[in-house]
Amino acid sequence: MIEHLLEPDFAGTVGRTLSESTPWWPLPTTGAGRPNVIVVVLDDVGFAQLGCYGSDIETPVINGLAADGVRLNNFHVTPLCSPTRACLLTGRNHHTAGMSMITGFPSGFPNGREQVTKRAAMLPAHLRRADYGCYAVGKWHLGPMHEINPAGPFDHWPLAHGFDRFYGFLAGETDQYRPNLVRDNHVVHPSDDEDYHLSEELTDEAITMITTHRSASPHRPFFLYLAYGACHGPHQVPPPYRDTHAGRFDDGWDETRLRWYRRQLADGIIPAGTQLPPANPGLPSWDDVPAEHRPLFARYQELFAGFLQHTDAQIGRLIDALRRTNCLDDTVVVVVSDNGAAGEGGLAGSWNELIPLNGMAATPDESFARLDALGGPASYPIYPTAWAQAGNTPGKWYKHHTFGGGVRAPLIVRWPGRVATPGRVDGSFCHAIDLVPTLLELCDVEPTRAVDGIDQIPMHGVSMVPALIGCDTGGRRRTQYFEMGGHRGIYHDGWKATTMHLPGAAFEDEEWELYHLAEDFSEHRNLAVEEPARLRQLVDLWWHEAGRYGVTPLDDRFLDRALSRDGQPNEHVREVVLWRGTDRISEAAMIPLTGSDHSVRVTLNGRRADDDGVLVSFGGRFAGYVLYVADGELRYEHNGFGEVDVVSTPLPCGPDARVVGFDRETTTDGPVVHLVIDENRVASTPIRRVVPFYSGGNGIEVGENRLSPVSSAYAPPARYRGDFDAVTITLAEGTVVDGAGSAATAVRAD
Repeated sequence: MIEHLLEPDFAGTVGRTLSESTPWWPLPTTGAGRPNVIVVVLDDVGFAQLGCYGSDIETPVINGLAADGVRLNNFHVTPLCSPTRACLLTGRNHHTAGMSMITGFPSGFPNGREQVTKRAAMLPAHLRRADYGCYAVGKWHLGPMHEINPAGPFDHWPLAHGFDRFYGFLAGETDQYRPNLVRDNHVVHPSDDEDYHLSEELTDEAITMITTHRSASPHRPFFLYLAYGACHGPHQVPPPYRDTHAGRFDDGWDETRLRWYRRQLADGIIPAGTQLPPANPGLPSWDDVPAEHRPLFARYQELFAGFLQHTDAQIGRLIDALRRTNCLDDTVVVVVSDNGAAGEGGLAGSWNELIPLNGMAATPDESFARLDALGGPASYPIYPTAWAQAGNTPGKWYKHHTFGGGVRAPLIVRWPGRVATPGRVDGSFCHAIDLVPTLLELCDVEPTRAVDGIDQIPMHGVSMVPALIGCDTGGRRRTQYFEMGGHRGIYHDGWKATTMHLPGAAFEDEEWELYHLAEDFSEHRNLAVEEPARLRQLVDLWWHEAGRYGVTPLDDRFLDRALSRDGQPNEHVREVVLWRGTDRISEAAMIPLTGSDHSVRVTLNGRRADDDGVLVSFGGRFAGYVLYVADGELRYEHNGFGEVDVVSTPLPCGPDARVVGFDRETTTDGPVVHLVIDENRVASTPIRRVVPFYSGGNGIEVGENRLSPVSSAYAPPARYRGDFDAVTITLAEGTVVDGAGSAATAVRAD
């Protein structure tokens, strides 16, 4: 017998000829009898915002899943999206998995690479060994932002983490009407359909993947990870849903919060006797809101409610597809949110979420001017912080914080015939890291110890199956730490200690609070003074857990981390050449263009009279800039969150090559942009409202503007009709690029 080098475990015989040989086929892995799994992740949806968790927002489909399944009211997550998603998909604590904060905020330490380590394999790596088809649709936000690059590397894109297919967006948010999308490992272009909305397309893609799988491989189970962009900002809502909650919130956020709290008590969502804590510090009461501002502020909440209702309808379409393909009752359906409701909109909210995200304040008057457009493609809205407080009822604080408002989230599990007492509310303390062990147990799959030759970190989570089947009302998780940007918390045996961290403050001087969660669901009564010894024990336990899971060093930087270019391939690059035909490149993968002085040059290979279109665009409708040709002019537009500065100059026709572009220059009076033709500055404009940090994630496009258009003077794709080869972008002399922060340019005195 001849040994076969390619298959050492070959159990047949290999002779010199076929007549002297015996064929053998290995037994195929089979997923027969195992359930399908769908995990639907909602974004920035607070504990109270689903109808089945106390709100009066219309979510009939999710309510129906809850009625057929079980709701957990003591399920916890991390205070931000990427870390929670890392927990949900790996079963490990987020610092151990490498995701201390969100992607794009690397720290330089193993716990803050802001990419999921390959030593913490995701759920598909385990399920595929049991013959599952694994699909991801929607928001990813689990890889380095500078790798959102059409040339890769693709090491941290979904397909590199075990998914067979992916359709969605890689960053933390995107325009719901002109999204920045990829399919598998390549860029795709948005639809020009006037009725387009991203949530609907994501659902279409999910349904296609499921129906294709059911048609082509009906004997195999599937896993679908469906992460909507809803209800993260921008709160962009299709027309039929913008007015479905009109007038419902005219009584304001205080009454809404109280109304939802009472519903939670009446429906048993929260334990009897739970107190509603006072309003979070710094928030105005509705009575203190000027009467003329109330219609705007109520409108923001109406849009959020319509956005959530629309998402619920899309989940309904998915459930209908499961029913139509005869697999609904063979499918475990999980609905979860990634963190508490977001207070990032500021006290007044904004028609353009990028304004508060850049640390600036939007005035109500600025948003009032766009009241009728809110929710549509000409807006990028986010609601005021006080609505987030209502969304987290009865918890305190918001997303980012380790109090209940940041880390207690809704979780619904439906599996007919397996979930005990459908419709009940279970109070077992659980955490996002518990989902993977739970699903592996339900699917009868053992976790793999090595993936692609890489030994795996043991799971941190424990199965929630006892809670789901109703035989473990006390829960199995005794201890769980929390940390985000220096905010810290620790749960142990029904008690919780937590602290609010101020950036730059000494960690050892912080005041910890103590709550008996088993008797104080809403963290209403601080027992730190009454029980100092217990508090000290919990703080010591936090440090123990921090050491166990690699939480340190504590790092309270935020924008400094976001602006850092340390370790990136373009860390010290001062000039890039973008050839025409290049797919769009993310903002984070480029040299720094926000806040820096730089020049752009394009050599036109002659120009005809009708050679109009975009030469280069950066950002989109809500922040960015564009250089384009129209009506015989070379034009530059800078869009500073809706405040537009324009400069133009005649551009002659002719067969000769001509170099065009612009220079951005910082002066003592502020930034100025000069249009350039053949190295002569021919026209200039001051820039009134500078984008300091983030232009919205659309990145840079060459020779066209397919995504959200920077200028209202053209419609996508606005492809340049003439001939040029490349766009060259060069950082100005004096611009510091040292990897320690964003580019900064010394102010000129001339």
